[in-house]
Amino acid sequence: MSTESELIEKAKTGDRTALGELVAACWHPVYRLISQKTGNPEDAQEITQETFFRAFRSLSDYRQTEARFTTFLSRIALNLVTDFWRKNGRSPSISDIADHPALADSEPLMQELNYLVNGALVAEGDAFAEPEAMTGVVRAKAKSAVASTLTPPMVPSRLMSV
Repeated sequence: MSTESELIEKAKTGDRTALGELVAACWHPVYRLISQKTGNPEDAQEITQETFFRAFRSLSDYRQTEARFTTFLSRIALNLVTDFWRKNGRSPSISDIADHPALADSEPLMQELNYLVNGALVAEGDAFAEPEAMTGVVRAKAKSAVASTLTPPMVPSRLMSV
């Protein structure tokens, strides 16, 4: 097995085997990072593919440093995630986060999340009484609709661990 720097040099010359080995070595960490940022496996898959496409397209300009190749890929990935959220005009919603595969077995965390959401709704008082009278939508359904649209504050990526 070649070292990362040897694989990069071979990939710069068009060696498809070296490209394949770089993808195999770096795919999971890049996908995991993007998945954490998007909360959606389909979007993460698409952005990961675009990350590798852009990285390999600009591979001839890549300069070896002390940083690992995954650092280069992560920077591209984070830029693409930023573009993704900018294009979609929103930040991840609670439902996006709740559906994330990493949270599948975290019932206590989901209970805490529900508690916080319900607390925020209770703090609003009886704001759902008038719309209920006007629309006929029951209060629980209205609260559920509001809760599904609440978004947590975005944490700058420089503060997140990779």
